Amino acid sequence: PEELITKSSLTILKLSNNNLSGHVLPVILNANGFSKLYLDGNNFSGEMANIDVSISEFPTSLREINLENNKFYGNLPRWMRNVSVLERLSLSQNGFKGSIPMEFCNLNCLEFLDLSENNLFGSIPPCFNTLNIEHVHLHGNRLNGLLPIAFYNISSLVTLDHRGNNLTNSIPKWIGTLSSLSVLLLKDNIFMVKFQFTYASWIL
Repeated sequence: PEELITKSSLTILKLSNNNLSGHVLPVILNANGFSKLYLDGNNFSGEMANIDVSISEFPTSLREINLENNKFYGNLPRWMRNVSVLERLSLSQNGFKGSIPMEFCNLNCLEFLDLSENNLFGSIPPCFNTLNIEHVHLHGNRLNGLLPIAFYNISSLVTLDHRGNNLTNSIPKWIGTLSSLSVLLLKDNIFMVKFQFTYASWIL
């Protein structure tokens, strides 16, 4: 019920793995006080990019959002830039399409990003290399071109999962300079140039 969200002092809402449906997200995003939101594994739907979010009421305290495995669709929402303290964002296994918006580069606190198993195409905005992100999961989309320069010089990057996309050409040498990188997943792309690395934890 809407009253549970708008008239309570909840800071964490976890409704994962039920059979819930409807358009609850606009109500939640115009409520105050939430720090963690878990709605994964349900049947929630709607076009997130068109949600009318009032900036004056936006829950700027949100640190974790997990909406994976639902039925959201359309473009990724540009208003996400207003969640300035967001640390973890998972939107995987939905019906999102289009490119990753530049506004995601405003998420300066972002540590974990999962946009896997959608219908995204194009490339990641180069401004991603200004973030201190640690884990990026983008597998199962239609991202194309070269391995994004967006990850160049991100010393905090631990996991980069780019499996099952349309990346081409060669794997750049700068990958070997990412000092924290321990998991690199690049299989099922269209790489054609041979290369040699000696990092045992990488799965190519």
